[in-house]
Amino acid sequence: MGVPFQLSQMVRSGLILAPFLIGLSAFKRLQIHEAACEHALKAKAPQHFAYLWVVGVHPNSVGRGIGKQMIQSALDTMRCQGYSACLLRTENPNNVALYEHLGFQQIHTDLPVGSGLRYWLLSKELA
Repeated sequence: MGVPFQLSQMVRSGLILAPFLIGLSAFKRLQIHEAACEHALKAKAPQHFAYLWVVGVHPNSVGRGIGKQMIQSALDTMRCQGYSACLLRTENPNNVALYEHLGFQQIHTDLPVGSGLRYWLLSKELA
């Protein structure tokens, strides 16, 4: 298993404190989870894809279509930049239906041994 977080990345992102904030055991589970997700992404991703890393809407604004607008804007930008597909990942089963409603298709799901957290990898053609 490769190490998903390099020291320089952890320092730049602030994750260097994560083992102390969430505990070493939880951090090890996070590393296992991230390594499994990265492996699946590399195995399933088409040529010249873009990755939608994070989308967040403040809880007071949920249900107003803001997330859909943000995703559509990102997809439009990816399309204009010539990407063939957009991939994303979620650990929230409630998000799967939302992404499918937006035209994404599940391409992989897994519950990595040692992580205890299921994830879904979804893809949308941008042609």
